[in-house]
Amino acid sequence: MLQLRFIACRRVPRYHSGSFSVPRLTQLDKQWQELISLCAKEKEFRAENRHLKLVRVISERIEQLAVEMGFSDRLIQRREFRAEKDGDHISRIITE
Repeated sequence: MLQLRFIACRRVPRYHSGSFSVPRLTQLDKQWQELISLCAKEKEFRAENRHLKLVRVISERIEQLAVEMGFSDRLIQRREFRAEKDGDHISRIITE
């Protein structure tokens, strides 16, 4: 069974000197958003048993991205990705 645990990452506007600004995403933020988005699609397509070729491509990208981010093989296979957030940004990936 596919299990996914994560802390949602949102872009929330900040108010500075009378104007709103959107915080700049770090590389880690971008990777995290892509990883979580891909996992959600993979779970959705598997549950509906559709787009099987696309599921294979998505799975390969999840594995590639998770390795780049430093997750262990066990966590990748179980799709157990966790991270800590500091304010608007992912501050740390929890690898075990």
